[in-house]
Amino acid sequence: MSTIAGTRPALAGPATSLRHRLVSVQEARLARDVVLLLARLALAWVFLYHGAGKLFDYKHQGGIAGTTLFFHMEGIPLPHLFAYVVGLTEFCGGLLLLVGLAVPLAGLALTVDMLVAIITATAATGVLPKALPGGIVADGFEINLALGALALVVAVLGAGRFSLDRLIGLTAAAPPGRPSVDRQ
Repeated sequence: MSTIAGTRPALAGPATSLRHRLVSVQEARLARDVVLLLARLALAWVFLYHGAGKLFDYKHQGGIAGTTLFFHMEGIPLPHLFAYVVGLTEFCGGLLLLVGLAVPLAGLALTVDMLVAIITATAATGVLPKALPGGIVADGFEINLALGALALVVAVLGAGRFSLDRLIGLTAAAPPGRPSVDRQ
């Protein structure tokens, strides 16, 4: 086989083809795991921020008293209890996503949290915000929908390799050539 100076001979055959497929699968898995990490970190930040506001009045978001009042005005039964439930779901769910622990469970809990927010607080406004008299803007449910959908994606796909789930063995690495399943 002749070659041009400085180049390697082209290899052909089943072994080379398999090697290229395995490299492609590994690169795709790495990209998937990086994207899952970025999605988890973005969701974690949003839910930690809002959960801390509901629980601890972080950044003057009202704390439990303000959340209870809001839930009462929305007609949610047992508003004080549900202020804690929602605050803890968002804060703890955000923490779990941040470290990548119990990600399917956390993602599902946050998906339900956003679905309930749509049903109880923003569905009547519609998808987009609406201006009300007096300069008040009623939130639409586009943000709840986007956050809930992303949380569901993370719940279904799992934490990926950059997570405590993977580190402690709650998810297994896929054998070469097989898709990874990160469900618990």
